[in-house]
Amino acid sequence: MPEMIGWKDVVITDGVRIPIGRFGGTLKDFEVYQIGAMAIKALLERSKIDPNLIDEVLMSHNRADGTGTNPARNMALFGGVPIHVPAQTIVMVCAAGLKAQHNAGMSIRLGDTQVAIAGGAESMSNIPHVLRGARWQGYRMTNITIDDGFLYPSKDKYGGLTAGQCAERTAEKFGFTREDQSRRPAVGMFLASSCIGVFTR
Repeated sequence: MPEMIGWKDVVITDGVRIPIGRFGGTLKDFEVYQIGAMAIKALLERSKIDPNLIDEVLMSHNRADGTGTNPARNMALFGGVPIHVPAQTIVMVCAAGLKAQHNAGMSIRLGDTQVAIAGGAESMSNIPHVLRGARWQGYRMTNITIDDGFLYPSKDKYGGLTAGQCAERTAEKFGFTREDQSRRPAVGMFLASSCIGVFTR
């Protein structure tokens, strides 16, 4: 069994930032796979890497209501990654983009991967409304309540906190200032899903 390489031997060779718009703004007509695909395509063009060298694509996407199965796969294919390259979607709320990068790095350290694309994409403007129970209840002679998909999962079931509250408490506990998060986006949990990069050894 080959020896696992160190973290210092895993490098990010290039990166791009996915565009960030306002809720319901100019990006609202783009589905999340299109946004992710645009970033991957730009990354491939800018880095000049041969797409056939890519071993895996890891993209985070947390608010997957209505986006279909494994949106990372569509991001990769529409972004110009060859069809034989596997892709996986990482779900870990605000830290998911960092987790995708971590998983890519670990795969390289273990020798399973030589080159990976890792990052994330979201489209809050495309989160749908939800009609709970309609599949089984039939709704004969009764009212129908429509939930806003943007709001219903905003609080964690176990701790009762929103993602924003978790981020604020984490920043307070570990002493991350707003300036730290602006200088080092990896520290800013909400920024973590908006960057993608090429990882290699």
